[in-house]
Amino acid sequence: QGFLQKIRRSETSLKQAHQMVQIGGMEWNPHYRKIHESAEIQEIIQVRQNDELITEEDWIKRFHTDDRAEVRLILDGARRSYLPIHFQARILTPSNEVNHLLIKGQYQEGRSKAESVYMLVAQDITSTRHQIEDIQIKAKLLENVADAAIAIDPDGKVIYWNKSAEKLYQYTRKQALGRSLTKLQIFDEASKSTNYISESLKGKSIFSGPSAMRNRNGETFTVWVTNTPVRDENNDIIAYLSISRDITKELQNKRLLETSEEKFRQMFEYSPTGKALGDYKTGKYIDANQSMLDLLGFSKEELLRMSFNDITPAKYAKLDEDAGRQLGKVGHFPPYRKEYIRKDGTPVTVIVSGFLAEAENNQKLFWTLVVDLSELEKRTEALREIEERFRTYINDANDVVFTTEINGNFSYFSPNIEHLLGYNGDELIGKNCAEYVHMDDVEMLMETLKTARSKMGESQSLIFRAQHKDGHYLWNQASMIVRRPANGSKYAIGIIRDIDKERRSEIQILEQNKRLKEIAFVQSHILRRPLANILGMLSLPTLKENISADAQRYLEIILSEAQTMDKIVAEIVDKTAQVKNMPDTRIDAQKHLDQNKKTNSIE
Repeated sequence: QGFLQKIRRSETSLKQAHQMVQIGGMEWNPHYRKIHESAEIQEIIQVRQNDELITEEDWIKRFHTDDRAEVRLILDGARRSYLPIHFQARILTPSNEVNHLLIKGQYQEGRSKAESVYMLVAQDITSTRHQIEDIQIKAKLLENVADAAIAIDPDGKVIYWNKSAEKLYQYTRKQALGRSLTKLQIFDEASKSTNYISESLKGKSIFSGPSAMRNRNGETFTVWVTNTPVRDENNDIIAYLSISRDITKELQNKRLLETSEEKFRQMFEYSPTGKALGDYKTGKYIDANQSMLDLLGFSKEELLRMSFNDITPAKYAKLDEDAGRQLGKVGHFPPYRKEYIRKDGTPVTVIVSGFLAEAENNQKLFWTLVVDLSELEKRTEALREIEERFRTYINDANDVVFTTEINGNFSYFSPNIEHLLGYNGDELIGKNCAEYVHMDDVEMLMETLKTARSKMGESQSLIFRAQHKDGHYLWNQASMIVRRPANGSKYAIGIIRDIDKERRSEIQILEQNKRLKEIAFVQSHILRRPLANILGMLSLPTLKENISADAQRYLEIILSEAQTMDKIVAEIVDKTAQVKNMPDTRIDAQKHLDQNKKTNSIE
């Protein structure tokens, strides 16, 4: 009797345990494909079967439609292998609720296959499953954040490590989970904040701020760390969540911004252009650079007590009003000319422009840029005078100034080209220089241009024949040089000088010299022939026979004079031969130009 009571108490305790943990039992006969469910399992799935056996197929139909095929495969596999069963699946209750079951089982061999069964245990894990899903959802939220999220348990071991943590610290989730955070060596021991972080992760203090960290490769970087304890319903700490964000680039950008601000301040202070910052509503100055103060003659303290109206003559009020309206409408106004009144009362002509700006407190400001025109006007007038003198000289000079593009096309002629070649300068613009040069001189012209291009900056000269507008050719000498301005392409600039008279005189002299040489050579030979006959006759012995002493003396005088004349003719022949072998003498036109440049040149 006592034994039976103990059994009943055990059964009661077992039922209570089943109810507490939501566990039920089943028997599955693979041979007959029948299943017997306990009352506990029927209670879990909210079905009453009155201890009757159900078919395997009817039992499978209780599962969620998406899980039935998998359950069928598991049962078929167990029927063939008799291996243990372990799977999770969803059960549909009559009220269409979905419960999650964890089913485990072992094969119990009987006297025959017909008597062998699987003893199955099913546990309702619906609430656990919901908690897991909730945790997974929260984990996914952390998984997709850009910051590195790390969770550690109270013992300091990593229990969560998101993708951003993998990327930041170069440890995979598999490498980090279960390890002590300190053993991962992600703290830079040289950083003063390391101790504060370590202490906050032990619950002794709270830390939020920048810290130097390092990754698996030993590379150090700066992060902003925030450590938060995670508490349960009893307010006990069950974990620590550490969120770290790499702020290395932010610090770099901050330093760049500070550098940029410093450069802007230097540009503002040392700019040669006057710059001033004013209040949009009142027009009062808030700041001004040294160039603005020097322009007006005020100290900064004096100017900051004034508005732009205080230093502007009344006649410019309309212009200032128009600029102010445009400033408010489009945020800027274009440059316009006006005057300011200096501290000493004298006016100064300036060009002003401006644009809107906004302070951190949303205060509307405006920048004014001021260019002093007084010095510019002086320099402009001086340049105008220089240009006028230069233009007068160009127009009155005998030489012609020209420019060509690099391909030889004319781009400019001084007006006296018309006096030289009969063309108006505009008639030649765009034409190639080879079109107006004698055909025998074109090759030399092209070679000179080629040399000038290759030896940029060196002067090149040539003598050529240029065609006059009426068709005849004139001798000219040109000197040119190729240059390249800083913001443009190469071009040639040069001077053309008329040397037609000198050249033609030179040619005429050369022709005359040539004829004189020929005459001297021929005449010397004509004279020498009869002289040779006379000398030959005087040398005859018979001529001296039976003559008087006076006749003898006269013959000797004639012979001496004839010999002297023969020597003179011989010298003429030799000199003529030497002259014929001498090179032509020509006028050195370059030397001629250089001598004239001393008194009449164009740079």
